[in-house]
Amino acid sequence: MTSDPDRLLPTPEAHNFHATMEGVPEPPPRKRTLPEDREIDYLICKQCSTPSYVFEMDGGRIVDAQCLVCGNDATGLFDLGEDAGSED
Repeated sequence: MTSDPDRLLPTPEAHNFHATMEGVPEPPPRKRTLPEDREIDYLICKQCSTPSYVFEMDGGRIVDAQCLVCGNDATGLFDLGEDAGSED
């Protein structure tokens, strides 16, 4: 069975892409849940798994942190804790 490859592709006249979106309302903007919008109560130290309340964040990124239990101060060795007010 042989088919003509040009027959399989639609022609530009077959689809008017601009007309398909006419009259369709835009969806409402999504609620922002970006990391920089969250207020973090504490971080979790990856070395000793204890919460750390001594930290500084900028735009959802950990800038400075220190674990008072094991002395870890490498920002890459902390995970984000719970969001403030996330209790249900």
